[in-house]
Amino acid sequence: MARKQLENWVAQPLWLTPLLPGDQARRVQSAFRAGKLRRVREGIYTAHPEETWPHLVRQARFEIAAALFPGAVVGWRSAFEGGNIVDDSVFLTYGYGRKLDVAGLHYVVRKGPGPLPGDMPYRHYALHWASLPRTMLENLAVSRATPRLTAGRDAVQRRLQALLEMRGERELNRVRDEAAAIAVALGHASELRSLRELVSTALSTHDARRVSRVAAAGGGHPLDTRRVELFDVLASHLRSRPLAGVADVAAGDVAVRHFALIEAYFSNYIEGTRFTIEEAIAIGIDGRLPMARPLDAHDLLGVMQVAENRLMRQAVAPVGPAVTGYLEEMHQVVLANRPEADPGKFKLVPNQAGNTSFVLPELARGTLIAGSVRLTEVPDGLARAILALFIVSEVHPFKDGNGRVSRLAMNAELTRAGQCRVIVPTLARDEFFDTLRLMSRSADPKALVDFIVRMQRWTASFRYDDLAFAVSRMALCNAMQENPARFRLLEPM
Repeated sequence: MARKQLENWVAQPLWLTPLLPGDQARRVQSAFRAGKLRRVREGIYTAHPEETWPHLVRQARFEIAAALFPGAVVGWRSAFEGGNIVDDSVFLTYGYGRKLDVAGLHYVVRKGPGPLPGDMPYRHYALHWASLPRTMLENLAVSRATPRLTAGRDAVQRRLQALLEMRGERELNRVRDEAAAIAVALGHASELRSLRELVSTALSTHDARRVSRVAAAGGGHPLDTRRVELFDVLASHLRSRPLAGVADVAAGDVAVRHFALIEAYFSNYIEGTRFTIEEAIAIGIDGRLPMARPLDAHDLLGVMQVAENRLMRQAVAPVGPAVTGYLEEMHQVVLANRPEADPGKFKLVPNQAGNTSFVLPELARGTLIAGSVRLTEVPDGLARAILALFIVSEVHPFKDGNGRVSRLAMNAELTRAGQCRVIVPTLARDEFFDTLRLMSRSADPKALVDFIVRMQRWTASFRYDDLAFAVSRMALCNAMQENPARFRLLEPM
């Protein structure tokens, strides 16, 4: 990292000296002695005001874990809850046990073995993420500590049932067998007996549950009939309304790459992964990943990879059960560096955004299969793209990354049809989500269709062979602004 970048101390939220090369760590410490930085605790420095520290620490909680406890494994309730903070705590396994407070976030460290077979490296840090079998065993342990270390038997039973519904008997058997291989190393022999009992119970009742809830339209899987009715409403509207679409404007490898970068920038920004466009260019075009936010950078690169790759950018959703594998593969690429998000695997617990609850995990697969059939009932191109967008968004089949995957699915349909992909700029974020909610809650498709049609025309108004020119024109159109009450999205001159 250049000295100029290091001296812009506000440029990144936290400076973690254990993760920096020696010369850079010494510069950070010198800046602290000179009063340019403040110390959150030993090894953690920032130029930001103290009232922001709790938020900054929570955002960088796993990077801090790697800095303070190199070689640790994120496990227990932290792994069980997908990395979410529970009881203001992060739960780790390390070479010794302790509790440590960092700006109000508690690191609860349990003495135990380091990484075992199946545990996943957490990016390039000296940190691992507990495998699913290890997580199940750990959370079956009895915990009387405060905060509680484990989720408990009932929660594990529910998770195993969801796992069975979503991924089938083979996956449940795999979890049980791999848990048996590591139980002795973990000291969880009694927990293994409990896990075997819960798996056996789940398997013995599975056939009866499946038969009682099966729906033929979902390919033998239960489905959310209300959501399928919404798909039918949108499909009917799209059949009755001719949509010409706009031809692709990004011709040639250079333009495709620039377009993919801009698409990935905006798609991540509206989901809360926020970089400046200059930072995004440095990441996506120049290959310079910010030290403080490597995972966010890889989120951007994941979307860009799908949007740029010659095959993936036009691989459209198949009809029938294969649609689930198509979405899982795309999700795997987009969130490959987020083990807490279960990349490439459907959700096991319900999710929601605001007051909107999405399709239940056990109904997601069947609902997507039924939705894929509806894709064949509308014209190729813009109509099919809009329907694909809504199906994935409405089901929300993954723990995280659903918005990005839904827009990639939409744009793949457009690329295959030779049409311009759609970018949703930052300033249009609220309107975009409003149109999705209107379709979801009121079965009113007009606003969503009008919005995507308008955004395709807007996206096609720029030249993408010259990245700097395209970005400057978009900025003049207020695309990067966030407040629609103060700014209006303009058409390029």
